[in-house]
Amino acid sequence: MDDSRWLQRRLRLENRGDETIAIDRIDADCHCVTFENALVALKPGDSIEANLVIDLRDDRSFKGLLGVPARGFDAQDREIFSVVVCTRAPP
Repeated sequence: MDDSRWLQRRLRLENRGDETIAIDRIDADCHCVTFENALVALKPGDSIEANLVIDLRDDRSFKGLLGVPARGFDAQDREIFSVVVCTRAPP
């Protein structure tokens, strides 16, 4: 296993609004990006630490920069956040 192609980082999710939000689903444009401990309800002002995982071990041919859009949705399929996850894959 090549751990240089697997990366985990802590990500703070914070509700800066004035209503409780519930993250029901997170979609990323690449299966190589996942979020752990991120499907939660947050009251106004609350925050949590989630794990962001980028796993490129199954695609050894990919090299260079990677930017993956990801969006979080509530139970009614309303988008409640969007991010672009960026990294560089080693040669």
